[in-house]
Amino acid sequence: MITAIKKSLLRRLMLCALVLATVFGLVIAIVELERTDQNVVNLAVKESSTYFPLLKDYYHDSSRESLDRVRSTALSDLQKGHFIIVEFYDHDKQKLFEESLGLPQEVEQAIERKKHNFLLGDQVDYMRIFAGSTLFLKIVVPVMESHSTTIIGCFEGVYQVTDEEIRDIVNGILLAVAQVILVVLLTSFILYPIIVLLNKKLLGLTSDLAKASVGMLNVLGSAVAKRDSDTSLHNYRVVLYAVRLAEEIDLAREQIANLIRGAFLHDVGKIGISDAILLKDAEDVVLYHHEKYDGSGYMAGLSGDDIPINARIFTIVDVFDALTSRRPYKNPLSLEDSLTMLKKDVGRPFDPHLLERFIPIIGSLFGQVLQMDNEHGLEQKLESIIRNYITR
Repeated sequence: MITAIKKSLLRRLMLCALVLATVFGLVIAIVELERTDQNVVNLAVKESSTYFPLLKDYYHDSSRESLDRVRSTALSDLQKGHFIIVEFYDHDKQKLFEESLGLPQEVEQAIERKKHNFLLGDQVDYMRIFAGSTLFLKIVVPVMESHSTTIIGCFEGVYQVTDEEIRDIVNGILLAVAQVILVVLLTSFILYPIIVLLNKKLLGLTSDLAKASVGMLNVLGSAVAKRDSDTSLHNYRVVLYAVRLAEEIDLAREQIANLIRGAFLHDVGKIGISDAILLKDAEDVVLYHHEKYDGSGYMAGLSGDDIPINARIFTIVDVFDALTSRRPYKNPLSLEDSLTMLKKDVGRPFDPHLLERFIPIIGSLFGQVLQMDNEHGLEQKLESIIRNYITR
């Protein structure tokens, strides 16, 4: 069992590690992409700064000759760097000139679709442009007067990111993501023994709690059983049968927990203990298990679906166990004879729908109960059920 628990924990830990690695990997990829963006922007700004003296010269000498010198120098520099388009604007946002290299139509269309509505501010602005597999950066850089915060114009250009730069970007992102994934996985494996140890302690506590629950219910249930010269085996069996039927009809977990308590304490009134002490969570079975589906039972004379579902379940399994058990006054009936007896009373004490669901499933469980028809075997089986429904 411990080995199975370890395997289950390892599978869960691996799944959590993979999920965390994926999430952190995506976060790191986004962070790295933003950081790489900024690095590329810094490269573009640095290269664009070579054009700033030209714009400053024109700012101080706005003659036609000065502009031609700026244009000529800009075109010469354009052919040496990464920019494929450069534009100069004066401090009134009026375009002074634009120079570009011969561009493929696909690139021109991609750039045209990314119109840049800039404001002449003091911050660098940029956007990415993809044309096929090629990455471009459209960047706007304010130009300041030397030793001043006065904006004298603006440089706008389209910077082509080289294949080598793209490879560096991709490799940098993959390396960062791989490192994060490796750290997450290594941390998970380091934590695994600690989690196993803590889980073993938790399982031990859960097992102790389940045994305590069985013990408490067994003391009370046996007090009732001894009053009728019976044993606690009856309580164990009816709980097993009742839970199996409840699971078959998909009864809610909380209702099954209350059914377990009620099945143990169904005849609690016989020992004279106050209802206020014992009926909490068990009252549906304790108060109504003598009701009959046709309305001929007691205490309240309920009928049909007005009888709580847990009481209707218990009525079937209680009678079934009485029929199949040895008593001082009778021998046990076979499974087939017991089911025949139940079918004869369908619709009278028994809910027809519940009985219809009970008959096909009881055979295999009844066989298991016969094989472990001793207090220790049934108690172990019951502890497992209580761990699942009450102490979980």
